[in-house]
Amino acid sequence: MKQSKEINYEFLYYLKSKMAHERTRLHFQLKENYKKLFRLMDLFVILLIIFNIGALFTTNMLVYKTTPTTKIYEVNPAASQIHGFQQHPEEWQLFISFAFQMIAYLLIICAYGLIRHNIFTRTQLIISLSLIGGYALISCIDFFNDFGYLIGKVIWGS
Repeated sequence: MKQSKEINYEFLYYLKSKMAHERTRLHFQLKENYKKLFRLMDLFVILLIIFNIGALFTTNMLVYKTTPTTKIYEVNPAASQIHGFQQHPEEWQLFISFAFQMIAYLLIICAYGLIRHNIFTRTQLIISLSLIGGYALISCIDFFNDFGYLIGKVIWGS
């Protein structure tokens, strides 16, 4: 007896749609059962970003504090013209680095959203919570211990 090698695309589409529906159901059921863990994971991501921004800010302020003769320039050309500030000579490089930092934050948030909506089991939830909590802890340590300032001091000297 010869087997037919025809592919029934309608049946495959039906199976894929059923799998997607089942995965969505599993995700919402898990989210309903573990609301507090999902909220804790959301809080970790928010803290990660806030502590990272705070670490950047405090590092820059500590650099300014250790060298008070440093002059502060304006990077934004429109703000420098409106307020009469002096334009930074490397304005575009600084502006581009700021734009890359914002893109990095956007990628972190998008990746977190993708990960969060693809959690279907309790094990996946615990692993995701542990990883995100670890990154938040590292960012918190960086913020409170001025770790970025010490790294910058080692790399570029004091």
